[in-house]
Amino acid sequence: MNSPLHQIAYTSRRSPDVDDDQIVDDIALPAYRKNRVLEITGCLWFDDEYFVQFIEGPCENITALFASILKDARHHDVRELVNRPIADRNFARFALRVVRDNEIDPVRKLIDTTFGLASLTANTDDVVIQIVSMTDAALEKLAQA
Repeated sequence: MNSPLHQIAYTSRRSPDVDDDQIVDDIALPAYRKNRVLEITGCLWFDDEYFVQFIEGPCENITALFASILKDARHHDVRELVNRPIADRNFARFALRVVRDNEIDPVRKLIDTTFGLASLTANTDDVVIQIVSMTDAALEKLAQA
């Protein structure tokens, strides 16, 4: 497939009835198989309350996957962070990398900011720039984890 690469990053609140085993068995393992077929790569970070996910691949496949995530009852309050074309994959080796960690500071800062637990400047353009900057910092850290 020679479709241009695209990346979407989002954060969401984890449904309280979803446990860690379900994330692995019902989300990660099926997604891993499906993502390989659809040429999607990415990373899913989660803790007890939140998900942060980066998905990348052909634009039409990423758009369809994100639409299904928006309808998924395991996610609440989904907030798109970035939706952009990319030149290269950040998670080329991972159909779906799963990270369970509360201590990755850029990811925690991104969540806190996105859900209003930390202050941002009032200017909307500045907020977008800050969110994209924090998303990029989280992306870089997850790609190295």
